[in-house]
Amino acid sequence: MNSDWLYIAGAVALPNICGNRGYYIKNPEVKKWTSNLKWPRWAPRPIFPLTAIPLQSVAGYASYLIWKEGGGFNEDTLVPLGVYATGLSLNFLYTPITFGYRKLGLASVCMMAYTGVHAVATYLFWNLNKTAGKLMIPLNVILAFSTAVTVHLWKNNKERRIHDEDY
Repeated sequence: MNSDWLYIAGAVALPNICGNRGYYIKNPEVKKWTSNLKWPRWAPRPIFPLTAIPLQSVAGYASYLIWKEGGGFNEDTLVPLGVYATGLSLNFLYTPITFGYRKLGLASVCMMAYTGVHAVATYLFWNLNKTAGKLMIPLNVILAFSTAVTVHLWKNNKERRIHDEDY
């Protein structure tokens, strides 16, 4: 039982590490850049930091359930956990693409891909463990919302794209 806690902690920590937001959120240059963007009025900006860690953590726990119920990494869990890991990779890339390189078009593509991959992972998790699938749904919602915001930022900040060489 004690080792289960280590696996759970790792599964919960991994998606938050992949989000790698810390440097960018605290960077004053990034704060200045994001504050100058034309944000959609329908998107409350505080929602992202308030939801990212809890929802990523819940999805991480869902991955633990798949791993645990499937008996580890094997032929039954390889595809669902592989698709989930692909989503984590896209999550890892999104933050530096957006806030480091300021490539809003590429960030939009990355976020669309992450949203789609996470939806597929949700479906695959659901087929193995309904609880795990249900735990993935809230992150699907915020990813869809984040995709809409990212695309809006890309489409409505053309002068920023030219200034920042974001093509």
